[in-house]
Amino acid sequence: TLQKLGRAEEALKLLEEAVARWPDRSTLYANRSLVLLTLGEFKPALTAFQDSLDLSREIASRSPDNQDWLFALGNAWFWVGYTHWQEGNLGAAVGPMTEYFNAAERLVQLDPGNRKWQLERAYALGNLGSHRVVYEARKLDNQIGYIRLSMFLDPAAVVPAFAKDLVGRIRTARDEGRQFVAILPVGPMPQYEIAATTI
Repeated sequence: TLQKLGRAEEALKLLEEAVARWPDRSTLYANRSLVLLTLGEFKPALTAFQDSLDLSREIASRSPDNQDWLFALGNAWFWVGYTHWQEGNLGAAVGPMTEYFNAAERLVQLDPGNRKWQLERAYALGNLGSHRVVYEARKLDNQIGYIRLSMFLDPAAVVPAFAKDLVGRIRTARDEGRQFVAILPVGPMPQYEIAATTI
């Protein structure tokens, strides 16, 4: 609230006191980092986000399939990557953003019908694309199966790849005997015609 009121420095002081009092709460590290990021203090913010990430990883390791902890871990990875990106270091952002995607993908695997997790995966994928880390696409190509970053090297491949992915997910849902749920763009989209023809 203090940050929203333009009193970021005051908010930072209170968060520093809170971290000292409750050093095992990862959310305090994350909130402190956000204030530092607002103040343009990228390096201190990155250090604080890394502290939050380290604590989140330790907590998540106790129960890797705990969805709440996995969600927190994914967000911790996101903020480390985002801070690198804001600092202009796209290369350093790739790894954390990919870990964010991996966490979101795992959440969907654990609870396929959870729309919140499906949306989180969409956010993660969108972040990878928006950062335009094309030069890392080949390294990540074998790690990301949802929509491969290598598409950005050939825009013409995007439409058929979307169609293929959509049909594949429909088939998987059918084979597993569950309802297929997806968030899709509205309007005439070329991939829909390809998908319909394939089906």
